[in-house]
Amino acid sequence: MTYLDEPTLAQIENDLTRRVVEGWMVDLRALFYDTTNFDTFLSSDNPGRLAQRGHAKSKRTDLRIVGLALLVSWDFHIRCSPRLMPEPKRLGDLQPSSR
Repeated sequence: MTYLDEPTLAQIENDLTRRVVEGWMVDLRALFYDTTNFDTFLSSDNPGRLAQRGHAKSKRTDLRIVGLALLVSWDFHIRCSPRLMPEPKRLGDLQPSSR
């Protein structure tokens, strides 16, 4: 992705989320956070760094894994903060703090 760099994409995501929350008056008092991982069938020769080998619930150690963290609102089920990340990062470490 050479057209938009990561900081620009993050700013676009933040601006869109803010406009949706304000425009639809999304209640942010109740949010749901979930993490999961997906097995991929990407070849080991694929130079991509997102999918990596690691521990999977599916026990498929022969496949590469991509992690997904998703934060959604209770009302309207608005996606607030999606994140893709390489595995085998521990997804539980990404949970928001309760401060």
